[in-house]
Parts: sequence; structure tokens; C-alpha cells
Amino acid sequence: MRYPALILLIAITACSPRAVSIEEGDEVFVPSQRNPTEVLEQIQGQQPPLHTLGGRGRVQLSSPGNTDRSAVLFISDRERTLLTFRNSLGIEAGKLLVEPDSVTLYNRIDQYARRVSTSDQDALLESGFYAVNMLSVLSPDMEERSPRSLHESAESWRFTFDDHTRMFFSRDTGELTRMEFRVMSPVAFSTYLFANRMDEQHYYLPRNIQILSNDRRSNIFITIQSYDINPSNPQFDLNIPSSITIFR
Repeated sequence: MRYPALILLIAITACSPRAVSIEEGDEVFVPSQRNPTEVLEQIQGQQPPLHTLGGRGRVQLSSPGNTDRSAVLFISDRERTLLTFRNSLGIEAGKLLVEPDSVTLYNRIDQYARRVSTSDQDALLESGFYAVNMLSVLSPDMEERSPRSLHESAESWRFTFDDHTRMFFSRDTGELTRMEFRVMSPVAFSTYLFANRMDEQHYYLPRNIQILSNDRRSNIFITIQSYDINPSNPQFDLNIPSSITIFR
């Protein structure tokens, strides 16, 4: 008479949900029992809003068959980013204007301009340029995101959001250490790694950023030399001469 009860117990045990662990590098994450929204609010704290961000740094792009180094100046708000690149000789090579729906490249050396949709921006890599909204990467706006799930390891929180973006935060400091976007193309850049944060007017911003393509064959290394917090009167003009046609 005990056998049916034993069989039922085994069936219930086999069907019961188990905590699924996830390996990310050297860390093992398990589902957290904490409320994702509450944890995210605690991490963000009471830091004042960051509306505009400027800065300068050095960039190294490495992709199959190509390595390029340049200096970069940037100004960024939540909608636009203007990046100005200088080559190793200190000559202004070009500018990129990143907007919500498009990216416009002005190649000052070869004297041409090109505009592509945001989804096609990786085509600009062949010219040695990469487009990204710097403020959205360096200081993401969490109020526009809804956490879907939360995993934890001994060192980190791992959030998954409704748009499938994943963000990793240090449990000790609350710093954003990694951000992953869901992309389909193997050559699209999907993973951002942040390190060596510095205090700029009570904003903790990374000095080093590494950006990886989906297939891990291309890398962008950015070393930030200085930041300008909430600069007044930011300018986003590409200053393209009227004689140059913007190809689409």
C-alpha cells in the first residue's frame, strides 16, 4: 500500500522547480529571493540626475585585419552624442552624430558624409568609426527600464530587463561592471565592460571601457582621460560644408 504514495512522492519531487545556476566567467549565479526593483533602487541610491556628459579619451579598435588608434572628444545627452576623432598625428579625422534613429558620419579627411540607420551603424566600422550614445552607456537611465529577473553570485547582481538587456553590478560597491545587449548580428557590438571608476563631482564613472562584438572577434578599448559633468550649452553640430552631399 505504500508504493503508490512513494511513486507520487518521486513524481512530485521530479516535477518541482529547481534553482538553475548560470555561469558567467568565474562567477556562478543563482536566482535571487530579493525583489529586483527594490535591489535596483538601493543600488541607484540618491545620486542627482546626469543630463549631459562630455569628455575626452583614447580609443583602440581591433577587428579582423584592422587595428586603429585615435583620440576622441565627446558630448552626449540622452538623445544625441557627438564624437570627434583625431588620428595619431593629431589631425581631426571625422565626426559622428548619433541620434535615436540615425548615425551621421562626416569624414573630414576624405571629405564625404554618410547617414545610416541606427540598426546599420556597424557598417561604419570599415571607416574606423563606431557610434554609441556615450551617456546611455556610461550612466544608464534606470527609470526607463523594468527588471524582469534577478540572479546573484557572491560578488555580483545580475539583472535581466524587459528588453533582454543584462546588467551586472558589484554587490560591494553598487558599481555597474558589465552590460550586455541582445543583438542578432555576430559582428554587432553587444557587451560593455567597465573598470577603474573615478569620482567626478560625486558621479562614479569608469575610466576604462571595453566593448566586445557578439562573435568576440572585434574589440574597442576606450580610456577616458577626463570628464565634463553637465556642461552648459552643449553643441551637436557636425559643421558639414554646404558643398558636401550627405549620402544615405
